[in-house]
Amino acid sequence: MAKITTADCKKFLVNEITKNPNIIHDIYGDTTTAINEALVTKNWIREYKCKPDDDVETHDGRTIAAYKVQAIRRFVLDPATFDTAVIFCVIEDKQGNLILGEYVGD
Repeated sequence: MAKITTADCKKFLVNEITKNPNIIHDIYGDTTTAINEALVTKNWIREYKCKPDDDVETHDGRTIAAYKVQAIRRFVLDPATFDTAVIFCVIEDKQGNLILGEYVGD
């Protein structure tokens, strides 16, 4: 299994938003600026990486047991522009799969 990097997670976020731009629209309401900015990997800033103590929630409402999670990385979309309005977690499971975590912004 290859090591998952921050760059991998940023690409994953962009791919998820490309497939479903409503992820951003439903949060921010801006159908142009926020979505366009969210499609640029360098605009996602990693705030931290950790191992969960508790079960984690995915964006689609599923729960993943903490023991099945390798790491959680929290990313904020260009904080100079959007402050803390658009923040997502990316969950890495023990098999190296990336899963969009719950929205955790303002």
